[in-house]
Amino acid sequence: LTDRVELGIAGRYEDYPDFGSTEDGKASIRVAVTPTLAARATVSTGFHAPTPGISNYTRTNSGPAPGGQTILVNGSIGVNNPVAIYFGAKPLQPETSTNYSGGFVFTPSKAITVSLDAYVIDVNSRLFSSQDFPLTAALRDQLVASGIVDAQNMSSVRFFVNAFDTRTDGVDLVASYKWELANKDSLTLTGAVNYNHTKMLRANGALVSNETRINLERRLPRVAGNVSAEYTKGKYKLTGRVRYFGTVESADTATIHQEFSAQQLFDLFATWNINKHLSI
Repeated sequence: LTDRVELGIAGRYEDYPDFGSTEDGKASIRVAVTPTLAARATVSTGFHAPTPGISNYTRTNSGPAPGGQTILVNGSIGVNNPVAIYFGAKPLQPETSTNYSGGFVFTPSKAITVSLDAYVIDVNSRLFSSQDFPLTAALRDQLVASGIVDAQNMSSVRFFVNAFDTRTDGVDLVASYKWELANKDSLTLTGAVNYNHTKMLRANGALVSNETRINLERRLPRVAGNVSAEYTKGKYKLTGRVRYFGTVESADTATIHQEFSAQQLFDLFATWNINKHLSI
């Protein structure tokens, strides 16, 4: 729009024979506040239609029961199967989302770059697997009659559902500094940190277990980051990096919950550019 203001607008129209039409859009703006500081913001909407594969997904898998004394056979069935309908399955609907983000970029010199961005992502009617439902002998016979030949040994079934709404919010901070040294050598330091939090806003308690909620909200670290240093000298480059992942929690069953402490990883690697075609 001007030397300091940039505006972007995009639109998308789609039509599905199963789910109808959808209109989505995106608008973004970037303003150069000063020659070294810029502000940016974006808002967009999204749409994800369930595929025929998700609606009709059928498979069996076996594994040890809690305690490891017996083997259980669990099954996934399509939402149109009568047994799935018996447990509350309904025709799948599309996921929809809204994404808001905004931040700043600071470049006081060619050597220094700092960016800070925050975001909020709302996803409605998220597609997810339901909790396991135990089978009676009559339900197993009904599954066999519907064409699932392995159902006679099943102990439980699950199916895809529009399970819940979620909100994810977070912040990204990235900074880098590059020193130009003698003889065209250089040293670059880079640091990045991310805070990311997902919360289940609405859920069908009859279809979504508490374990699903725990895994969705806590199975990924809320804080992660890395710091790296890269030294370049002619054809040679040496890089060291420390990566950090915060604590996580995993719920396998109603009685098996595990908490994992924060982890740090250290990477060190060297590169030799023998020529423009070969490096080691």
